[in-house]
Amino acid sequence: MKKILNRPMLAIVATVIGFSPAVAQVVAQDDRELIKLPVKQQNLLLAEMRGLLETVDDMLGALAQGDMKKVKYIADYRLGFGHARFKKMLESGIPESQVEKLRLEMLKRRKSGGGHGGGYGSGQGSGHGAGQGGRGGGFGQGVGRFMPPEVRQLGRAMHESAGKISITVSKIKGEPTAQDYKAILADLQALTSTCRACHVSYKVR
Repeated sequence: MKKILNRPMLAIVATVIGFSPAVAQVVAQDDRELIKLPVKQQNLLLAEMRGLLETVDDMLGALAQGDMKKVKYIADYRLGFGHARFKKMLESGIPESQVEKLRLEMLKRRKSGGGHGGGYGSGQGSGHGAGQGGRGGGFGQGVGRFMPPEVRQLGRAMHESAGKISITVSKIKGEPTAQDYKAILADLQALTSTCRACHVSYKVR
């Protein structure tokens, strides 16, 4: 039978592994808003979160190497609107030039106020704009329909931040300067702040 640690015991364990009792108290009192998801959608969402963490880490690695072409590719194809759709297209053997053409068309539609398409989450988002009133919800349809509007807005903000990283990198001519790195990191911090805001405010079960 599983034993559940009471708060005093949790505080002791947390102290031993490096957390303060104050942090243990916050963990014990986790009062973030609960989003109830079916098991399938919960697994999709958690897999997507892990994938995003890996992607941000890959971007940081590219920045450390000064590989701005890779930074832009990650922003456009792995973090931007439609990234799950692009991934499926590329994996199916569709030429990158054709995928890039679609990405630019989607970008043009967004600028003119049309739907994003693409979605957010494990290949669930193709055609998302049409299915959600033309604007999309930041998550793929499989997960997005269970999400509060505030969470969908955070998803959109994250993708928009990725778009800003791409634009910032596009403006670099020649070797990146310290100011270029500073601008990219500012855009990246705006992106991770949306992740932080979501994780601080919500939990899933």
